Amino acid sequence: NEDVYAEEFGDLLATKSLYPPKLDKPGTALTGMGQGSLTSTPMQMAMVTAALANDGKLMQPHIVEELRGPDLSTLETNEPAEMSQAVSPETAKKVQE
Repeated sequence: NEDVYAEEFGDLLATKSLYPPKLDKPGTALTGMGQGSLTSTPMQMAMVTAALANDGKLMQPHIVEELRGPDLSTLETNEPAEMSQAVSPETAKKVQE
C-alpha cells in the first residue's frame, strides 16, 4: 500500500484502499461497526465527509435535533457545535472541486 501523490490533488495525500473487494456477510457486518479490516465506523466517515463539505469544520454529531416529552414540550435541543478545524478551508475547497 504505497502512498501516492498526484499533482492535481495538491497537498492531499492519497493511499490505496484497504477495503477488501469481496466480503462475506459477517465481514460486512464487522466493517459497519468499525471492526475487521476497516477500522472506521459509518458515523466517522459521515463526519469526515461533512467536515470537508463544511469548509473543514468538524461538527459534533447528533442523532436527533431535539428531545420532547410526552406532552410534546421540548426537553432538550441539540445546537450545532464545532469540535475542531479538521483541515484548512483551502484544503476542503480543493477536495470539493
